[in-house]
Amino acid sequence: MPPRSFTAMGAVDGWQNHQHMIGIDTYYDRAEVSNSDLTELHKFFLPENIVLDLTRAYREGNMVDAMITEPERCDHLRMRIDDEQFTRDEWEMGKRMLDAYLKDDFCMSMLKQSAGQKVFSLADFQMEMDGIDFSLPVRCKYDLFNTVAGFGGDIKTTAATTQKGFEQAFHHFDYPRSRAWYMDISGAERDVVIGISKSRPHKIFKIFIKRGDAIYSHGRDSYMQLAFRWWYLFGEINKEVLV
Repeated sequence: MPPRSFTAMGAVDGWQNHQHMIGIDTYYDRAEVSNSDLTELHKFFLPENIVLDLTRAYREGNMVDAMITEPERCDHLRMRIDDEQFTRDEWEMGKRMLDAYLKDDFCMSMLKQSAGQKVFSLADFQMEMDGIDFSLPVRCKYDLFNTVAGFGGDIKTTAATTQKGFEQAFHHFDYPRSRAWYMDISGAERDVVIGISKSRPHKIFKIFIKRGDAIYSHGRDSYMQLAFRWWYLFGEINKEVLV
């Protein structure tokens, strides 16, 4: 594997940003800092031998996200989403997971009341770390944002088969960071992460977050540390790009 290098636009050589894997979405070409950028920065400073290749997981997750929140992108006859081709096994699993989601009362209500792939951005997001004030242009994109209740949610495919297992994965992959990041950019007081098990019968799991609770507070501390590092390394570059 070639040596890694990092740029302020969130690209790490040797890893394909999973957000680009299906279709062309100009959201990911924007210059604001996203949670995915913070994740890439975090991975860059990890020892190479513990950086996981999650390409397949992201591919499956993006497929199910599209089936639920952007069905117009899905070609069920050819088993494609935009230009991305899937195998029959992948597609059939995705359809079963979609069915499981739609059979859950809360999930169905969330879908009916929500805008899919809702984007929020702030040109000058004010933050503070150890007494140092700093700011960044930031963005986020919810899988679902409930326009009636005013809170958002994220959909995760998971290998977990129990609620406890999903909660462990939630913390292992540092999902609290993304939820606090999204809440603070959108101003939402609540959030939910919905897990869909990849194993039959594709159980549904939910983790609810409120502003100020332990999950939110942990996530906020996590994103603040990475955002500060980003600002220290790339803050001036971001300003130049946005001018």
